[in-house]
Amino acid sequence: MNLRNFGLKAVALAAVVAAGALSAAPSTQAAAIRPGDTIDISNEPGFGVLVIGSGFDGLSPVVDKLDFAASSGTGQIKVTGGTGGFVPYIGKVGTIQDLTFMGGVSVPVNAFLDIAPDLLFDLSSATVLVGSKNGNFRPVDVELFGNFRNAEGSILGQGLLTAQLRWTNPGERRSYSISAEAVPTPALLPGLMAMGAAALRKRREAEEETLDAEV
Repeated sequence: MNLRNFGLKAVALAAVVAAGALSAAPSTQAAAIRPGDTIDISNEPGFGVLVIGSGFDGLSPVVDKLDFAASSGTGQIKVTGGTGGFVPYIGKVGTIQDLTFMGGVSVPVNAFLDIAPDLLFDLSSATVLVGSKNGNFRPVDVELFGNFRNAEGSILGQGLLTAQLRWTNPGERRSYSISAEAVPTPALLPGLMAMGAAALRKRREAEEETLDAEV
């Protein structure tokens, strides 16, 4: 399959890390994570994401899987930027696991993100929403919720990842990037999820208008 890189229009995941849930005896690097800290992650070359589903042309399209790694089950990622407690991870590499959905909801995935040496994200749940068909693609919004932890299992904070993907027909593997920001309290997560979804929809509409103008 063809791997395409969209640059600024690449598949984007916006993650929100809820600090304030720091446990006792966290690792040296992770202990510094505080509200406002950010981290940027991109796929390694050759490890874009492929959206797999059924009913692309129908009235009830279904996304069955997000394939980050072709056939291996784990994709390769790299930290490209960060602030605060995430700075020590800049340049580090790691893995991201494939996601399977049933009825639009995924099962929990331990170490969904695993960034060497000791930053992991355990996925508790993920939901997927498929948008209206636009030519040969459909926009796909994904929300992922879980915990960031260290290698010893200490919880560093709760996290919300919102993803804006494109499901194409025929299927194409596309590059993506991840951005994360620490926020003050887990109590804000429900509102952040709604705000994140709305922001993604607005960004998607703006990109579609740009693409239409370019054509």
